[in-house]
Amino acid sequence: MQKSPMTQNKKKVYVLVLFQVIVALSMSLLFLLLYGLKEALDALLGGIVAFIPNFVFASMTFATFGARQLDKTIRFFYWGEALKILLTIMLFTVIFVLRKVDFASFFLTYVFVLSTHGLVFLVSNNDN
Repeated sequence: MQKSPMTQNKKKVYVLVLFQVIVALSMSLLFLLLYGLKEALDALLGGIVAFIPNFVFASMTFATFGARQLDKTIRFFYWGEALKILLTIMLFTVIFVLRKVDFASFFLTYVFVLSTHGLVFLVSNNDN
């Protein structure tokens, strides 16, 4: 039995978030080996700011789906995107207020984790 396109997309989105967690942990380990514990923690925080809002967005987007629930699905999508943006702002604010962050390790990891979107979907398109 073939899975629905929505189920396949849901799986791809959660694979993306898992890949983002792996990339964040890998970058953190790299910074630990090259620079030290502070930079590694800052890199991990940068990764967290990238993948937690994406996980929340994915969870809200796929909370409901189907032709009969189209209005609800669209509403959840917009609320998920709004929550993702607000959560990103809140995480940045909390981290910058509570911690003196090494910007290089923090933002390099943040940008690198966010850039994985294209890579995962490019690779996963070969699964069809």
